[in-house]
Amino acid sequence: MTEIYIPSHIHIKNFITPDFCDDIIKHCEKEKQHLAKLNRISDYKKILQTRYSYISFHNDKYILDNLSKQSFEKNSNSYKFDIDLPTYFHYITYIEKGFFDWHCDLIMNSPTQDRDEKMRKLTLIILLNDDFEGGKFCIHKGNSKEILIPLEKGDAVLHPSFISHKVFPVLKGVRKTAVVMFTGPNFK
Repeated sequence: MTEIYIPSHIHIKNFITPDFCDDIIKHCEKEKQHLAKLNRISDYKKILQTRYSYISFHNDKYILDNLSKQSFEKNSNSYKFDIDLPTYFHYITYIEKGFFDWHCDLIMNSPTQDRDEKMRKLTLIILLNDDFEGGKFCIHKGNSKEILIPLEKGDAVLHPSFISHKVFPVLKGVRKTAVVMFTGPNFK
């Protein structure tokens, strides 16, 4: 019997430069954000019990190529998931009291998912600023073990989309992130 170990996450220090973080923010803030939703839930009262953040979607090829390159290398060395190049990324901001409770990015058995539709396999989260308080990132490692991951501007976390994670409430300022969901064919 062969055992396969899949790490819960890869913490990448200095994933991108502070200047590139600023460039991403400048690019993304040209477009209006909207209150983020949850898949299959349209009642904002229910959404705000789980998530309070703002989101916009971007397909800038230069930014996507730069964010994807290292992710493909890390995936190739660790997870070996069959993934495709992403076509867009999320720009997510958390204002004061903004948070996202425990959740997974993998959507299983979604009524909107076609049988042949690509599924989310890997999630890349890049912290674009660090001039805020609170908003800590935590990942669930199994056996009820929670790991607080200290992120600084330009750091990233790459993790399988089926791993549960959360963002604690922001106490002061605005937390800004870029999130890339790498999709591919369904797991076999």
